[in-house]
Amino acid sequence: MSEAPYPRLTLAGLSVAALALLCVPDSDVQALRGFTLSAYRPLFSFFTPASNRPVTASMHPSAGTQEVSLNTPELQAQYEALRHENRRLQEELKVYRAMLNASTAPAPVARPVGVAARIMARETRGHELLIGLDCGTSQGVKCGAGVLFRGAAVGRIVAAGSTASSMAPITHAGLRVSARLAESRHDGVLQGGLSTGTRKCRMKIVGREIQAREGEAVVTSGLEQAFPVGCILGTVAKIERSGEMEWTVEVQPVYDAAHLEAVYVLQQRSVEMPWPRK
Repeated sequence: MSEAPYPRLTLAGLSVAALALLCVPDSDVQALRGFTLSAYRPLFSFFTPASNRPVTASMHPSAGTQEVSLNTPELQAQYEALRHENRRLQEELKVYRAMLNASTAPAPVARPVGVAARIMARETRGHELLIGLDCGTSQGVKCGAGVLFRGAAVGRIVAAGSTASSMAPITHAGLRVSARLAESRHDGVLQGGLSTGTRKCRMKIVGREIQAREGEAVVTSGLEQAFPVGCILGTVAKIERSGEMEWTVEVQPVYDAAHLEAVYVLQQRSVEMPWPRK
């Protein structure tokens, strides 16, 4: 099959056009050059590799046909300006988010002052459990001090010696702790000795109506010096009305004191309230 004559004719035409330009005066060379380039532009684009062709964007025919080259210096400058502006806005957004997180983060809660203690003995007296600890008055332990385990209130010191002390768990019949329902905000007194063998507590609340629910957390109210406010005691297991203005709430402690191995004894300072004299 013979080779197509189109490339040869094209080269011949270009040669004739180049010779013709030599015979044209200098004043008309620019106009003729522009006309020639416009006429042969489709042919040049045919011979130009696809990877070297400029990228263009065409407008919709209804808005008027227009080709805009994306490789012009003006568009390149606009692109660089937008890229730098985007980077600046991203940095400002990071600073704003950091300030927002800092303003909404909760303040750190100071750890209550106390001393760590190991459980050295357990003894049952009158069906009530008592627990012996390896710390005493020489370590700043006082009778009536609150005892925590992992932030939960588990008992109080009922006797203190020089190097040892005994703790009664919150299920002890003789123990009383000022408590509060965490969600409904009803205050009351938590005491042990609900019934033998159940290891549960009961909480007395005075009020015509209460909004408590089963599963609600019970925490220390902070209305006494043994515990700070908000230490969890247990969860509501049952609610019963025991009088016209009195309710009994059965509370399941979060920890069983019989299984503890170490605790944290609080060293709260005694504070005398300046109540006015009558």
